Amino acid sequence: VPSVVFSSPEAASVGMTAEAARRRDDVTDVEESIYPMMANARMLMSGSAGSLSIVSGIRPQESSERIVLGVHMASPLAGDLIAEAQQLVGQHSPLHRASALIHPHPTMSETLGEALLKADGRPLHTR
Repeated sequence: VPSVVFSSPEAASVGMTAEAARRRDDVTDVEESIYPMMANARMLMSGSAGSLSIVSGIRPQESSERIVLGVHMASPLAGDLIAEAQQLVGQHSPLHRASALIHPHPTMSETLGEALLKADGRPLHTR
């Protein structure tokens, strides 16, 4: 269930944190990838700042593929962006498939797309 704090900037979260995922017996190889949202053109245009993290890991009983376990963000429109993230977490989406989704440029939703690419080891605008 996604949660949103309607502050300025907004904060939104869905799924597991890296710490919670590491404590679980049914999840292995947990990684947290942090995307600096200032690498996004729309974020620069907004004059705001933010951060987005993708928590991924493997659930060996389901598959050997790395899946999206959690998404946590602070940014303008985080409350709107968390809906897509909830779909990825709720459907146990493989990271390589989630990162293949297209997000228009320049939009705030592109931050989620770029964070997924970074988590999958294929960053566009960050290292």
